[in-house]
Amino acid sequence: MTQPSYPMTIHLAVGAPLVLTRIQPNPSELEYADTVERAVESSEQQIGGDGEQEPHWKSFDTWLSGAARPSVRAAALAAFEDALRYATYAEIDGLRYPITRIRVMQRIPRGHGYRLSIRMIGPYPEFQVVDAGGNPAGPAPLW
Repeated sequence: MTQPSYPMTIHLAVGAPLVLTRIQPNPSELEYADTVERAVESSEQQIGGDGEQEPHWKSFDTWLSGAARPSVRAAALAAFEDALRYATYAEIDGLRYPITRIRVMQRIPRGHGYRLSIRMIGPYPEFQVVDAGGNPAGPAPLW
């Protein structure tokens, strides 16, 4: 089975947004989403607790392509990681996730680029639907 792949835009406080043409959520994120979906659709209690979700790290992989020369690829990776310091929110299909912290956890060279494992966390447990003013209007579980 092929994992779903999404385009994501990471908006920055300074500079142009970072457009990631392909991201894949980690399998543990998909398993968590399936568990929550089963609990919501079932008439029996599936998950214990008070029903409140706490924000948790969202993990995904993406690919950063670059030039043939290793020094140019390394400079592009450094610029990408530097830009992440200014990340304010991520957006997928109009759904937003405000970012409090974001970090690159793993860098794997692949051909003329890198496969990056990234983790981010924000004030909400899920992506949010936004109203016309750009304010969060409610959760929209994506994965």
